[in-house]
Amino acid sequence: KLDEAMGTLLQPARQSPALERNIKGLGKALFIFKKLLAEQLREAIDDTFRVGEDTLRLAPLYTWRSVKGGNHTLDNVRTDENEIDDESDFDESKEQAIRDFVPGQIPSKEFTYAFYPFETRPGNRTRRWANNLIRQDWIDTSPEGGGLKVPEGAKPWKSHDDMKDGKNWLSIMRSIGRLPHAEQPEFPEITIPERTCDNYYGENPEVPTCQAIVDYLPTMNPVCGRYIEQKHISGKEPPPTPEEIAAREERMRRLALREKESGIVVHIISRYMGMRVHVMDTSEQKQAALMSELFTYHYKTQDLWDGFKEKFLTAFEEKFIGGWTKITDMLQEVIANADGSSIMKIGDRITVPMWIPEYVSHDALKKCAKDVKNINNDAKRTAGLVINEYMECIEDRQRFRCHIHDSVYYTWESLCTTILSRRLRTEEDIDDGTFTTVEKVQFANEFKRLGILSEEVRDEQCAEMKKVLKTRIRDLKRIFQFYAAAGDGGPADSMDHGEFWKFVKDCKLQKDRKAMPSVRVDLIFQCCNIDYSLDGKDRLASDDGELEPGEFVEGLARLAVYRFTKGTPAERLKKLLEEEILPNACSVDTDVFRERIAGDRVKDVFAKHKHNMKIIYKVFAADDDDGDAAMFNDTMNNKELVSFCRDFKMIGPLLSERAVKVLFAYVQQEEEALDEDERNEDVGDSEMVFAEFQESQAAIGCQMRPDPYNVVEIRIDHFISQEIIPAAHEMTTRFRGKGLRKLEKPAGATGES
Repeated sequence: KLDEAMGTLLQPARQSPALERNIKGLGKALFIFKKLLAEQLREAIDDTFRVGEDTLRLAPLYTWRSVKGGNHTLDNVRTDENEIDDESDFDESKEQAIRDFVPGQIPSKEFTYAFYPFETRPGNRTRRWANNLIRQDWIDTSPEGGGLKVPEGAKPWKSHDDMKDGKNWLSIMRSIGRLPHAEQPEFPEITIPERTCDNYYGENPEVPTCQAIVDYLPTMNPVCGRYIEQKHISGKEPPPTPEEIAAREERMRRLALREKESGIVVHIISRYMGMRVHVMDTSEQKQAALMSELFTYHYKTQDLWDGFKEKFLTAFEEKFIGGWTKITDMLQEVIANADGSSIMKIGDRITVPMWIPEYVSHDALKKCAKDVKNINNDAKRTAGLVINEYMECIEDRQRFRCHIHDSVYYTWESLCTTILSRRLRTEEDIDDGTFTTVEKVQFANEFKRLGILSEEVRDEQCAEMKKVLKTRIRDLKRIFQFYAAAGDGGPADSMDHGEFWKFVKDCKLQKDRKAMPSVRVDLIFQCCNIDYSLDGKDRLASDDGELEPGEFVEGLARLAVYRFTKGTPAERLKKLLEEEILPNACSVDTDVFRERIAGDRVKDVFAKHKHNMKIIYKVFAADDDDGDAAMFNDTMNNKELVSFCRDFKMIGPLLSERAVKVLFAYVQQEEEALDEDERNEDVGDSEMVFAEFQESQAAIGCQMRPDPYNVVEIRIDHFISQEIIPAAHEMTTRFRGKGLRKLEKPAGATGES
């Protein structure tokens, strides 16, 4: 062992001259490395603590303890320093299902786990942030010198019900107001609205609290939460007042009356991606959307713990910079004293006594090496912490950006099938028998002519004809409506002799003059007008010369048994409808025109001229002051629409007064299609609201400007801007002081339009 140690001692590299060269060379390299490493670490530290929109990270959320395990006292709301709370309150399989969701794929009912946003990872993160704000508000509002105190009845946000009283939302708003990055208005004092019919707000104080929160959101900087209502937070909606109940009952009465008159029930359904969407409560989804919006605007936290940056920088300066400064000084001292002049050459072990004082310098060198090693280990650990923190910071920033993206996407997915769905009107025909019944007593003579004498067979044939007519009830209504209004006189809800003949000619029912001579058509019209359930003079007096809807259907059945000679009456009627009437008859379909003017471009035209058209509408709506019309000075009746067209000189070859009256009947819209403010107006089919007036002007504009080479919106725009509004400006006595605006001349336009 002694020989082995002596051999090691006598190695050339361990001799003074060689050792001096090694230390100098290594020291020089270390000094350069230390300088480069210090610069890199400083850059890493600067970027770690850099403040900006691209430097936000999620880690500060987890320096507060989660509330999923239960309520925590205020002295234990923060984690220990250098400890990050766990993030495990989400299911990765559900997260993947949300990312894979494609709307419109489920044939029955749409479903995605995003419908439960606070069970997702982004939802739990925003709720954790909300709880941090809530508990920070508890800390800030605790009395000075009295210790930390949780407000009475307050608890963290664990479930949807914990937010319904509005107290936690107040804490969130107050904490956001104390954040330094954006000055917020002071939260107003909560006031109790007046309600004379009951003490609802006194019994439910959370309702005015939540309403105050909703009113405060649009005043924030930046504005947020325009989509949320009080009921989405509290889960309660004040019951309607007696006045509101009466107004609703009146609307339902008018709707029922309109359904009875038109025979059509209108349903409003929601569709998204071609699929029908069931109405669902979106309170939780909208609260999640609001929290995501607040998080995006107001989450600006950078430090993990209080004083984290200062402690981190102090450790770096002391351990790394200070440590390497000591190592540098020690190495430089060794190099300065390592010339080897005072150290005798080591030779044979026998000639070198162990007590020679020169060995002291060897022990000093060993101690220096040990000190350098220890200091370097401390500096290396500090450098490792800096590098690890920087790498974690970069990854955490990426997680934050992914969280913002996921939060927006999950919010969209949770609301897309309801908020972004398209509301569609579907119509269901009411079968009250008007357009589907052929009375046996009325058709008796035709049954007799066909040799059908059995009462049972007659009943069966009437039932079969009813089945045929039920399949075409909508077409029959529109055909009758068109021809009933096709003549120049008479009512628009019944068909006279001339209108019936127009129908017969349009359908080309006299192809075979022997089977259907003109006299037969006249006889059919006459027979349909007679009530065969009466006798004598009463039967003759029942002929009023006008076909009602039921008589028109009877006429179709009579035409069918003369137009065709084979088959049962029901088979002949079906053949007549499919081969003669439906392909050739004209019909009224207001839905087609309404779809054309429901486009965005036509809406832009209406919006462009809304100010002037609203003034014109109000002036003429007050024209008729006779009788009941005097009670409706803000809506337009039939006479006022005719007066409007007459004063604006529209009545003429292209537009008759009868056509205006028919148009008035056509533009009556269902209540669901009106604007919210117009639904509350107590009007029926005898009055026209502004939305219906706009539709009438679109229809008149298309009729007055029948240019096939211009699209609908241009024809309407030209009609209003070149005829209606200029004519209104010329009526100085009517519109003086009413606020009519002059149309701006398009940029670059020259000359007269």
